[in-house]
Amino acid sequence: ALQYGNPMGIPDLRQAVIDRFLEPKELKATLENIIIVAGGIESLNLVSQLYLEPGDVILVESPTFVHAVQVFKMFQARCIACETDDHGFVIEEGISGTICGLLKKVATPNRALHPRTYHHRI
Repeated sequence: ALQYGNPMGIPDLRQAVIDRFLEPKELKATLENIIIVAGGIESLNLVSQLYLEPGDVILVESPTFVHAVQVFKMFQARCIACETDDHGFVIEEGISGTICGLLKKVATPNRALHPRTYHHRI
């Protein structure tokens, strides 16, 4: 009785995510595969716990969400700032990372709109 609720998120909301976003694309998931988080930092923390190893390299846009860099550093990852233009990352040959932080369409804080081919190129 003294808890905030289901730590995975409200089951009806998780099912709505499946129904609205996954099933129309014929992607399979169950409620156990879906987590609703309270904010960006919490989600970055969870992803970092799952995927990062000490010394991993993460490519981030410059400027970027400062709290993301703080979370990654907690997991002993190294962030490399990549310059941006009106479309997002300026991709240089030879740069690679374990993870590359991308937003779906609009970058923050510069509000760059990413063209459809952008994510495939990265």
